[in-house]
Amino acid sequence: MHFNARNSAVYVVLCTAALVTWLASRPDAADQRPAGPPADAPPGYYLEDVTLLGTDDAGAVMFRIVAGRVEESGSERELELSDVRVQYRDSEAVAWLVEAERATAPSDRSWLNLRGNIRVTSAAEEPSRQVVIEADRLLLEPERYTATTDSPVILSFDGNRLEANGLSADLKDDRLELSSVHGRFDPRERSE
Repeated sequence: MHFNARNSAVYVVLCTAALVTWLASRPDAADQRPAGPPADAPPGYYLEDVTLLGTDDAGAVMFRIVAGRVEESGSERELELSDVRVQYRDSEAVAWLVEAERATAPSDRSWLNLRGNIRVTSAAEEPSRQVVIEADRLLLEPERYTATTDSPVILSFDGNRLEANGLSADLKDDRLELSSVHGRFDPRERSE
């Protein structure tokens, strides 16, 4: 085999073209990073028409959280709920129904941060005897039977209406404490 300048030049050009093609087709170092969720990643999961149960130490159901939709928020591991209803079981003797448009909760459901058109209604055979609490924000701790807020609330009962700038409620003992109350209350005007 003898040395030919022309063949050598063709060989060098072909090797250079092959090297350039190989380098161009190689993945970039940035492309080799492990793929993580994008900044606007969808939730970890979502469920529709959900019933979450809160149980006591013996495993008996204490309350139910019913939601139209539940989403897990990715990084915080919190649950986002919509169309929320909290119902206590009859044997707990808690005569309140809690409803809200939205809520945020940790995965253990130890509290619910309720938001939007919140309505807490006592059970009563006669609607005129119901106690209704309305608010836009409320922190509910279902296992402790407590509800608190420092935002405005409206309390309606027996034809009376009170407005307050805060509430602390023990739903099991039917005890409500209001802050900065404004309203009209006349015990002589009881509805029969």
